Amino acid sequence: MTPLPRWLQVLLLPVVFIGSCIISSQLVWKWQDYRLTRSVTAADSKLFPVLIRTTDGKYAVCKLGKIAADTSVVTSGFDEVAINRDLNASADSTRGYRYFRVIENTADSTTLSLKEPGLDDYEVQGWYQVTQGRVIPQRILFYFGPGISLNVMQWTIPIGLITTILFFKFVNRKRRTFA
Repeated sequence: MTPLPRWLQVLLLPVVFIGSCIISSQLVWKWQDYRLTRSVTAADSKLFPVLIRTTDGKYAVCKLGKIAADTSVVTSGFDEVAINRDLNASADSTRGYRYFRVIENTADSTTLSLKEPGLDDYEVQGWYQVTQGRVIPQRILFYFGPGISLNVMQWTIPIGLITTILFFKFVNRKRRTFA
């Protein structure tokens, strides 16, 4: 194997660093989501997001503890396309993000995931089950401010550095000859 010229090694180092940071950031972000998702407590239930239908027939997200009398919690007939269209419109988004998902639908219950749209400084996502018209909160995920991004970066930058060092050592290794 012919060793890479030194000028090519120097040009490849930033590419290896940035590439490994990008690839690892997706994995670290999923790990942080898993780490920050927890079971719902009594205190969380007041902040828990649920899907409602407003008086004008649009779908929206409301906190479980702040449901107005003129709205109703959606407990059946989950049209994901229409729900996500209304939620994207409420967030002034045209990118078609899936804020609402039906995870499992059985004869007895439906398990749902709902992310509160349009929040810039924080994110709240809830997983809940609808059984016989009742909402049963299961898990919740909170992001507050840019903290999650900074937390992800504190892992991806060292991963990028380690990958770059390993790449440099690999391309500069000397073949051992045995007599």
